[in-house]
Amino acid sequence: MSPVDVSSFAMSPEIIILLFVTGLAAGFVDSIAGGGGLITLPVLLSVGLPPQLALGTNKLQGSFGTLSAAYNFIRKKQVVLKEAVTGVLFTLIGAEPEPGLCSVWTRLFSGIWFLFC
Repeated sequence: MSPVDVSSFAMSPEIIILLFVTGLAAGFVDSIAGGGGLITLPVLLSVGLPPQLALGTNKLQGSFGTLSAAYNFIRKKQVVLKEAVTGVLFTLIGAEPEPGLCSVWTRLFSGIWFLFC
């Protein structure tokens, strides 16, 4: 993959303010109902960011939002970590990078999971 040229991208004070306000609005929407990326991504693209960087920036912003929300739930004892281990395990299995292993693991563990739950 070739590197993205961002040498022509300039951030004026107006763009910085727009991105800041957009980030606040997207974070607010994300905290209530999710979907803050639907606000952030079009704005990132409209200010001239290449699509690859806009998607990466949007995912990074969403990851920090998810991480802070998870930390907040754990801190307030609203999540039982012992019960969350099963979800984390299946997430790791589903995210297996090798496509052949993914389908085998997913079918095996999904079948076992549905039999006993």
